[in-house]
Amino acid sequence: GEVSAAMLTGVGCTHVIIGHSERRQYFGETNETAGKRLAAAVAGGLCGILCVGESLEQREAGQEIATCAAQLAGGLAEIPAEALAHVMIAYEPVWAIGTGRTATAQEANRVCDEIRRLLAERYGKEAADGVRILYGGSMNEKNAAELLAQPEIDGGLIGGASLKPESFAAIIRKYVGITELTPTIVNEFIKKIVVHAPEKIDGKRFQKVDIVFNFVGEIHLPTDPQTEQKETDKQEKTA
Repeated sequence: GEVSAAMLTGVGCTHVIIGHSERRQYFGETNETAGKRLAAAVAGGLCGILCVGESLEQREAGQEIATCAAQLAGGLAEIPAEALAHVMIAYEPVWAIGTGRTATAQEANRVCDEIRRLLAERYGKEAADGVRILYGGSMNEKNAAELLAQPEIDGGLIGGASLKPESFAAIIRKYVGITELTPTIVNEFIKKIVVHAPEKIDGKRFQKVDIVFNFVGEIHLPTDPQTEQKETDKQEKTA
């Protein structure tokens, strides 16, 4: 509630993270207040990314699905079926955020599958199949390819790795299946960072995955000398 939807859209923001575990832990966010924030965000023209996920204690007690179910029920309480297209779900096991630990790809996929099942119970299968379910929790260049290959994981909520240009570039490379990242490709990718349908950007085909990242500042991605020279030559010809 510190920042209104109007303030965010006023500066060009299109997506907002709701119910992150740190908001729940340090700012008293509850399932109910997360639901009100999500409804306000959607009503204000934003796409809301609702975070759900269990603590280590809940995981060890076998309560991960029950925890996510309660968070979904509260978070989506004021979201009607017709507004679901403006909502994404991010599964972020609390014990994996910023710790370097991550759920195995298979385990993350299992929970995301359960989340989709819960959405189907509430909104119907067709609507549930259209919801983007992201995985967040120490996704990095080493595990991104396996995680993003899972059938129920539609993308990643990238935190720490987005602050490291080399790591973030590596995730993009593995996602789009290219080895050469020119500034043009990267700039266009960032402009279309949430891809809802296959698109071509600078001749490269981008598939279904959403990549959402928290970033402050200007990104400078590493390129090899040959790539930089090609880009310089291309710009000079255009000029």
